[in-house]
Amino acid sequence: MAAIVSILLWIIFIYLCCGMVFAIVLLASGIGKIVEGAQDSSLGFKVLVIPGIIVFWPALLQKWIKLQSGKTVKIDHKKPDRI
Repeated sequence: MAAIVSILLWIIFIYLCCGMVFAIVLLASGIGKIVEGAQDSSLGFKVLVIPGIIVFWPALLQKWIKLQSGKTVKIDHKKPDRI
């Protein structure tokens, strides 16, 4: 049981470390490419979005890759996704 908990904690730790590295790279170079309103964002905004970037880094990385490859990514903020 302790081994399973240890493995899960290591997986979470690695996931969060990857998210932190991605957050640093994204905030340094590409936040304005993914979020239109964040091109000239303040330091306060960047500090506030760090936890969200760390948690959702796989989705943001996928969106960033799609944008780099030239595919259009449409987000309709008025219409929520249905599950």
